[in-house]
Amino acid sequence: MPESSGFYDPGTYDCATIATAFLRYCGTGVIPGYLNKLAVTATTGMGVSVNTGGAILNGYHYWNSTAKALTHDAADVTHTRIDRIVIRNTSTGSPGAGVAMILKGTPATPAVAPTMTNTATVTYISLAQVSIAVGVTTITDAMITDERSSDTFCGWARPNAVGKTAYANVDMNGFKATGLGAPSSATDAARLDSIAATKLDDLTAPDDNTDLDFSTAKHGLCPKGPNAGKFLRDDATWQPVTVYKTASAGDTLQSSVDTETMVTSTAFVLLATIYIPGNYNWGSTFRVKFDIKGSSTSSYVYGRVYFNGFAVGAEQSDITAAYVTKTQDIALGPGILQLYGRSPSFPLNQGYYRNFRVYCTDTNTVPGWA
Repeated sequence: MPESSGFYDPGTYDCATIATAFLRYCGTGVIPGYLNKLAVTATTGMGVSVNTGGAILNGYHYWNSTAKALTHDAADVTHTRIDRIVIRNTSTGSPGAGVAMILKGTPATPAVAPTMTNTATVTYISLAQVSIAVGVTTITDAMITDERSSDTFCGWARPNAVGKTAYANVDMNGFKATGLGAPSSATDAARLDSIAATKLDDLTAPDDNTDLDFSTAKHGLCPKGPNAGKFLRDDATWQPVTVYKTASAGDTLQSSVDTETMVTSTAFVLLATIYIPGNYNWGSTFRVKFDIKGSSTSSYVYGRVYFNGFAVGAEQSDITAAYVTKTQDIALGPGILQLYGRSPSFPLNQGYYRNFRVYCTDTNTVPGWA
């Protein structure tokens, strides 16, 4: 029959004829922008939910006006299993039927999703994969892989005359479209050529929020500056500009380790560590203090400051059995400053140390002290 047409009243047409006619104009897939587009999400236990939406399957339509609950079988005890959440349309029978269901996979290593076998009368589309590892008792959203955008397994229902590569599914729900060119006619929502010709700086002022800020996880726009003389790091944080300075000995505390430590070793042992940040130039002078005492007045206990593994300043000692503060002005630079102590007459005497502190004249807080 070289020609055919329809549909006319009066007339009788079966479902296959109507589906075939509809298929000439619209391809198989989820209907974009309709309700919640059949999105799959985890619920409780081994359950998932297929949200509201619609789909076209080989010319037949499927509608879901209420979220549908599905429950996966228990996890395998040996291997991971991948199930698929599918819409299956069967055009035979009286009547035919479209249904959302779980297509159970086979446990294996590595696990693969189950195959959907389409025939002349049975059509599948996959909304999502669900990967169920050994021992899993609760499905989470992290286990769900959305397949609605995959033209291989599902795709979005689109006009056949346009084709997959030329069709763009743009969901503008909840977004503003300001600064666009004027439509060419009353039936145009907004011409694509006017969008392409609109420059970014011709759009209206954006809202003052962080929706489009870049991060280590996504591309985006530069976040708003704090107006504090800082620079933007590649982790999307604003940091102070490093200013190198030469410190002079003074009495402004920069860092301290105040914990009291007892020493019973006759050789020097490490007691405390302070890190001088790299903002300071070599040749800076710092005032270094610590408290020292022995447990008795029978013999001396000793303390000494080390910098980057080398002894600096003079060795300090005490025989009073009461805390004495030792102070030295030492030329240093960025690096590791440490306090060591020894009690050569132990067990007759043992040393105690506390309040290891570094000072200079700098009153501005320099980052990096630790």
